[in-house]
Amino acid sequence: MAESSGVPAGIILGHAMAHELGHLLFHSMEHSQMGIMRSRWGKEELLRAESGRLLFTTGQATTMRRGLMN
Repeated sequence: MAESSGVPAGIILGHAMAHELGHLLFHSMEHSQMGIMRSRWGKEELLRAESGRLLFTTGQATTMRRGLMN
């Protein structure tokens, strides 16, 4: 994936780890239509990751914060 996109492997791995931690914090294996929790990342998502813009949605971030506070 790193080779074909030109995005460093460390960037992709870090975002993949955040994605998987999202599953743990949401207690769900569901995916979203946008952001870091998409089931598949294409070139656009990888470029966002490289520029620091592949993120959890506002709603996902709120859910995670609430879960960590309880």
